Amino acid sequence: MDEDQTQAANRIDIIVGWYFTWDEWGRKSHDCRRGGLCNFRLEAIVITIGRSAQVQGDHEGNLWLDIPITKDMPIEYSYEFFPIDEDMSFTTENEETYVVKAGLYPINQRISKMGGYRLPLEKRQLKQSI
Repeated sequence: MDEDQTQAANRIDIIVGWYFTWDEWGRKSHDCRRGGLCNFRLEAIVITIGRSAQVQGDHEGNLWLDIPITKDMPIEYSYEFFPIDEDMSFTTENEETYVVKAGLYPINQRISKMGGYRLPLEKRQLKQSI
């Protein structure tokens, strides 16, 4: 697989809506003159994202990411563990901060055909000032 094919395989296109477009005002039956829409078509609004994982959760409020093993993933620890070298944090639009803790995450065979890794997201508590 060349680099362009690898990059294409790591992208996901998500259709988020539809819109009509037309080339000019007019009607096809009048050679695109007079009132109407000429050469109209339905087109998708597409967002393309790269490597990604959906945030998942349960009824108890636990959140996690499932990272599937893919053919283009570098082999490290014979796929038995997935290393995260340092805490990774992000803040949502609601100003809630979540962290994926540094560590070695064991393989979970229930995630995809090749297995994968479950990375828990921990909500960081804000320190209250006195």
